[in-house]
Amino acid sequence: MYYKRLAHEYLNQAKILKKHIKSIRTQYVKIGAEKSPDVNCRLRTLYSMYLDLLHTGRYLKRKSEVTEE
Repeated sequence: MYYKRLAHEYLNQAKILKKHIKSIRTQYVKIGAEKSPDVNCRLRTLYSMYLDLLHTGRYLKRKSEVTEE
């Protein structure tokens, strides 16, 4: 099936989003805005999206391994 390809896409997008989150954190720490409610809300939302992508990608990867056996 397409589980392997989908898993790769999800995990790749998770990696990209993780880098983006890290970039935002370092950017806002430098200017001292990390305590801003807007920044924290944005980071929480992005982190939630990252976790969804990561867990779905891992699930699809396991699913592809099971279906190949």
